[in-house]
Amino acid sequence: MNIKIAEGKIAPVMQKIRKILDEFAPGIPMDYQFIDESFDQMYKSDERMSKILIYFTLLAILISLLGLFGMATFMARQRTKEIAIHKTLGASIGSVITKLTKEFILLVVIANVLGWPIVLWLGSKWLNEFAYKTNINATIFIIGALVSIAIALITVLLVTMRTATSNPADSLKYE
Repeated sequence: MNIKIAEGKIAPVMQKIRKILDEFAPGIPMDYQFIDESFDQMYKSDERMSKILIYFTLLAILISLLGLFGMATFMARQRTKEIAIHKTLGASIGSVITKLTKEFILLVVIANVLGWPIVLWLGSKWLNEFAYKTNINATIFIIGALVSIAIALITVLLVTMRTATSNPADSLKYE
């Protein structure tokens, strides 16, 4: 039996229900649950999983940023002489930065395109378990791709700006 009770009137209504139950079925214990508490119990595991996924996502982003920063630093060090020669031949700082960041942005775009089908499949499978269904919108993927490209661009720009603005004579003086 479902009974809607106004807020603040729970105790008196419960006493009335108990009295009526004792009249018609004496000795049967009254067992009740509140619907909002039942829903809270059902979605507690999802809330817990959500928090865990947020922490692991932030950890994964941090680890990937460190790896990207390390790769960009390594690449910039390996290509220091090449960059110095380009600069002495008249290349602008913008063209040097574009040349260095283009490779990383392409890799991030490829990673996004490869990851989209997996996320779509897993997300659809997870969302089908809920009573109220929703669809995964393409804008989520586009926003995710733009955010990941922006993060990669900022990370790589931090390294490439230092290399592109360095004096070419410093890296070529021992050649």
